[in-house]
Amino acid sequence: RVSVGGDLVKGDPPGSHLPRKLRERALDGYYVDIFSLLPPESPVGNVGLGSETKRGKRSRAERTFDNWIKGYSVYAGLVAAAYPERGWHLFAHQANVMRARTIAGDALAIEYDEVFRKSASNKPMVRWDLIDDQHWLVTVGSQSRARGDGEKRRPFV
Repeated sequence: RVSVGGDLVKGDPPGSHLPRKLRERALDGYYVDIFSLLPPESPVGNVGLGSETKRGKRSRAERTFDNWIKGYSVYAGLVAAAYPERGWHLFAHQANVMRARTIAGDALAIEYDEVFRKSASNKPMVRWDLIDDQHWLVTVGSQSRARGDGEKRRPFV
């Protein structure tokens, strides 16, 4: 239970459904697959998302943007609860991924996030609130598509 303004709020802390080892990897700055962070009871898309298999391993979640949002929310909540000073950086990164989605679509936005976080896991001082120009141009910029029927491609700025 969490106390908010003197009232007790029912609920578990972010990431409490995750195995200890996975939580520790995320908090230690290692790359973790966002889709592996989804709670088993939050299906979006295919039935059986995050459900247990016969061997006790979790099945992989469908790679949709809705599932990315849910998984990233778990990730950001987990990290921000342990390191509050990093919270705004994580949500600025989420805004950057949302911008990538607007420009290039769901799949490339998810790809930008994965490339960015893999790179950031090797560079602890990287600023998550800034767009990584190199990764942005490779994933979003070079493959962006114009939205709308019959609309000409606009130069990437």
